[in-house]
Amino acid sequence: MKAIKMDVPKWLTVSVVEKAFDKLKEVNKITNGGRARMTAYRNNGLTYKPESNDVSIVLELRPLADATYILNEKGFSIGVYTENHKHRSTYSQYKTGNSLLYALAATHAASHKWDEAILVNDDERVVETTSSNLFMVKNGIIFTPPLSDGCIAGVMRRNLIEIAEEGGIKVREQSMAPAALEAADEIFLTNTINGIRWAMAYGKRRYFNNTSKQLMEWLAESVE
Repeated sequence: MKAIKMDVPKWLTVSVVEKAFDKLKEVNKITNGGRARMTAYRNNGLTYKPESNDVSIVLELRPLADATYILNEKGFSIGVYTENHKHRSTYSQYKTGNSLLYALAATHAASHKWDEAILVNDDERVVETTSSNLFMVKNGIIFTPPLSDGCIAGVMRRNLIEIAEEGGIKVREQSMAPAALEAADEIFLTNTINGIRWAMAYGKRRYFNNTSKQLMEWLAESVE
């Protein structure tokens, strides 16, 4: 909110948000897994020149089928979307209301029968997918694009890096061209809803999921 010049309400604290979500859990009768979302928007947002930066907050909580993370049995198929690029900026690491690029990439993926499309930046470096952060494994080392390349600073991205390093797996934040994916031993995607999803196919390339399985076990243990 500060990055895009919104005034952060003084009442907005972690404690207030936690209590609000606890209330939503009760009202919506969610006893298993849940998907939480907080959206902030400018109160006077009908023009491109707002008269103030005051905001309102909307909290949403929807039920999920599972209370823990489960690795997908069938690996995903992925491809690279190059018709439009994700531009790097001071706010490219944040989720905003502008989802046009992701919608176009997802539509492109569907037309090619991919499960996910990979976005690239203006330097033709891979950034993320339409809904997840991107990781690849090569020779026992995990690689992921750095935030400076324009990817979302995902909560699960941060958690997975910590979990992997605590488990003794090296993680490197490194710029990657699409060609690097063809040389990978594994590719997996992360977000807070699904945890980890492994990719089976990129073009004619096929991948394993040994590291993904191990990380998912550690992740599931961490949230129990």
